[in-house]
Amino acid sequence: MKEGTGISPELESTVDIIQGMGFSVVEAQCRPVKGSVQVVIYIYSSEGVSLDDCTKVYRTVMPRLEVALDSRDISLEISSPGISRNIKFFREFAIFTGRRIRVLTEDSSEWVQGDLIHADDDEIVLTVGDGERRYGRAEIVKAKISEG
Repeated sequence: MKEGTGISPELESTVDIIQGMGFSVVEAQCRPVKGSVQVVIYIYSSEGVSLDDCTKVYRTVMPRLEVALDSRDISLEISSPGISRNIKFFREFAIFTGRRIRVLTEDSSEWVQGDLIHADDDEIVLTVGDGERRYGRAEIVKAKISEG
């Protein structure tokens, strides 16, 4: 897993606005590209994210980004994380609580699949079969949202 939060510091106030609209921000990255600014934001809701939702967030966020980033040359992409997203940052587990995920740990070559029932800063808990399994932050090598 990558270190960090997946949120560019210059987008933190934008994240607050999007969360106020009822969405979780999975990732928000900002980077310069050939004289312009490229911003990519992934939003999530347990009820799903529609094209209308992405459009609403885009229209709300774009004018604020132009002021905050002091640029009119911004490429903004708003998207949902997808049904089989690689979980890149540990803080994402809390967003996806209740979803089925797969994890690969450092001491196993097999993926473990289960329902994510708890996530905090140090560990996650999955229901697997009849029981629960706990995995610490340092144990997890890779994780994905699972389709089934």
